[in-house]
Amino acid sequence: MTCGPASGAAAAALCVVLGLGLCRWLFPGPRPPRPRCGRLWKPPQPALVALLNAAGRALEGCGVRKTFTAGSLLRDARNREGGLADFGDRFWLERLEVLVEDTHASNDFAPLGRLFRWNAIVRNLGSVLRLNDLFKKHPGIADVQLGRLVVIAGLPRTGTTALHRYLACDERIRSIPFWEAQFPVPLPGERGAEKRKVMGRRLCGVARYLCPELFDTIHPTEWDQAEEDTLFLEHTFSSGIAESVSNVERFSKHLETADYVPVYRHVRRVLQLLLWQRPVPSNTMVLKAPCHMEHLDALLAVFPSAVVIQIHREPSQSLPSLLSMNCHLHALYSGTVDPDAVTRHWTAKARRMLAKAAETRERHPESFVDVAFRDLVRDPVSEVRRIYARAGLPASETAENAVREQAALYKAKGKKNGHDYSLADFGLTKEGVDTTFEEYRTQFAKYLA
Repeated sequence: MTCGPASGAAAAALCVVLGLGLCRWLFPGPRPPRPRCGRLWKPPQPALVALLNAAGRALEGCGVRKTFTAGSLLRDARNREGGLADFGDRFWLERLEVLVEDTHASNDFAPLGRLFRWNAIVRNLGSVLRLNDLFKKHPGIADVQLGRLVVIAGLPRTGTTALHRYLACDERIRSIPFWEAQFPVPLPGERGAEKRKVMGRRLCGVARYLCPELFDTIHPTEWDQAEEDTLFLEHTFSSGIAESVSNVERFSKHLETADYVPVYRHVRRVLQLLLWQRPVPSNTMVLKAPCHMEHLDALLAVFPSAVVIQIHREPSQSLPSLLSMNCHLHALYSGTVDPDAVTRHWTAKARRMLAKAAETRERHPESFVDVAFRDLVRDPVSEVRRIYARAGLPASETAENAVREQAALYKAKGKKNGHDYSLADFGLTKEGVDTTFEEYRTQFAKYLA
């Protein structure tokens, strides 16, 4: 980072933006309208975030800007982790380099967004360093046997989170709560997991502060509830998180041709570590992440006995919800969101996810269980029973009662805090979406009717 010569004009500009930020804090305006195509969307921001971004832009005007390279990120991670240096197989290094280049080339990032990206990368690299260090200190972790793996797939906004949390109600199934998804690897000198639980609780609170509509309404998040394993793929810069929060087209294309077998081998090591820390009798685990849909061949190569649950919902219903959610995700990192760009990217992405999953189904039909969204909403207990039968788990009255309680909570929250969106918001029509996803709708018509 460099800073140009100080000047009275720069200092005055900084005072102005700080003053404007303070005014916005003291006198907040009305809530902005929801995102719509055809115009840039100025996302709602907490007053403190707006103030810090304004200050950051002023500093950038003076020549001070947070920049980083793949090499500097590796050094930052080593320093943060007290000198640990073993990153293992760096098959992910080119992905990191492309991500860094795309981040700096993008105009999407607000100053805080760029800082968030730097911190997330360093934290992920730190998890890799500590994971490799633990496997060296405790070689028995590598001998932990995984039980049956239940993997929930399906496009985002098709009920995957609901089903995930229904299955997580069963204490016989090892799920991954938010705090553990964020911080799966014990910290130096940590006994138990209390410190990481506190960190997870605080991070969940920060997320809600940054975007309450996203984490309270669209994707309700609790620090101790089951959460996606997407972050384990992000350790190797191989998840869809980066493209969910920013326009990084080159990075997205790079991932389309990447080899994911090493990625899932890394995920297997993380799962072994989790079971080593907190096992369940059968070591049965439930995972959930829509991004698995593009890479199910690699997942099944590493976990050949996995049961893949694919949930089906009409794309004309799930797609606008997905687009709205991703506009809010972009808002975490950007000052301004382009709903048209989000619509183009994620409509094409959704088609690709379904197409790649269909290819895997042709090669491994025995690995899949299909669930209709409508059936999951109408009778979740029956759908959970079907999944249990396929996964070789006996039914449990205690778990079924917990599912009923969770479903009642979902129903109550849905009535109180509805997610507001429409196809028209994103320049779409039902007829157009039906045509775009015609092949998928024909193949799975009985689950969509």
